[in-house]
Amino acid sequence: MTRRRWMAFFFALGSACFLVGPFPEATTGSMLDLAAANWNTSLGAACFLACAVDTLQMDKASRCRCVASSASSRTSSTEISGA
Repeated sequence: MTRRRWMAFFFALGSACFLVGPFPEATTGSMLDLAAANWNTSLGAACFLACAVDTLQMDKASRCRCVASSASSRTSSTEISGA
């Protein structure tokens, strides 16, 4: 699977955890239900955090490539002009 598909998977998993997590069974209200709700919410937050960090890493890498390619194109154009 590609990196984008993994990110989509984790976003979907995070969304599902947030949908299911905060709604424990209202009739029982036991501590086990509350613990499960907290774990689901925490798992959803961890999925979104992982995707955010990965997105920032990809953005940083693409900016580095753009700067490097623009610097090399400026060098090439200087060499062509004979300066």
